[in-house]
Amino acid sequence: MDILLNVTPTDAARVRPGTKVSLSAGQKASGEPLGIATVVDVAGTVDTASRSVTVRAQAPTTRRRLRIGETVFGQIAVATVPDAVVVPNEALVPSGEGFRVFVVDAAGIAHERDVDIGGRTESVTEIRRGLTAGERVVTYGAYGMADSARVVPMEAKAP
Repeated sequence: MDILLNVTPTDAARVRPGTKVSLSAGQKASGEPLGIATVVDVAGTVDTASRSVTVRAQAPTTRRRLRIGETVFGQIAVATVPDAVVVPNEALVPSGEGFRVFVVDAAGIAHERDVDIGGRTESVTEIRRGLTAGERVVTYGAYGMADSARVVPMEAKAP
């Protein structure tokens, strides 16, 4: 089965035949897992209407039959960054041309900090500068946070 995926021109430049693609179905990329496909071709042109590049992948089998017109998502790892610092997307607060996060100190006080971001997925973002591994950041309510505000950790939900 051939599956056609649309990617940005920047990402298309990093996708190679043979790369594995995680397939899912549903309303977003974290939907129902369908299986793994393999990239067989990357188009050499940008579609002027969608401003994307078509990637053709083949899936020998999927966990279930696909329906005509069903939306299928493919996730392709275009880069791997060893020991990357990542935060949940909810921790990022737009600030002018960039982003900031609120880092929580040992006393429970949130401090505003500018960060440079790298790669993103649907759930997390790489932080290239401005944060070190292990620092606690505000996620819930970060948009309404003020510098030097006291925060209270949320209780962990039972599984």
